[in-house]
Amino acid sequence: MSRQWNSLAELAAAIRTRADSGRRVILTPETARLVADAIERWPYRPDRLRFDPFSDGSTIYRLDGRGEIIEIVAFARNALATRAAFDYLCEREPEQSFVQRRRAWIEAERIVERPARRDAASAK
Repeated sequence: MSRQWNSLAELAAAIRTRADSGRRVILTPETARLVADAIERWPYRPDRLRFDPFSDGSTIYRLDGRGEIIEIVAFARNALATRAAFDYLCEREPEQSFVQRRRAWIEAERIVERPARRDAASAK
């Protein structure tokens, strides 16, 4: 008895269900070709989803009052795109400090000086 699959998702669910129950999965030659074609068309590129913000592109970091990195705010492989994000962040958040780096090279930097705080004990 031959079965027509409405979609690859339906076929995958049926194969998964049968395999999870411990039963054999036997494919007809037509279904095997369908599965093989789907696997060949699948754009598997593990490097596409992996990135290293230190070495793969240009990264914008938010800095604390001492100039230490506290978070990654933006990343792009293209420095011009990252610079546009840097300019936008500087305009949108004028009280924050940011630095744009490619590896150890500083491409852009904006450090906001904050007045020194007086603690409550010295104010009395």
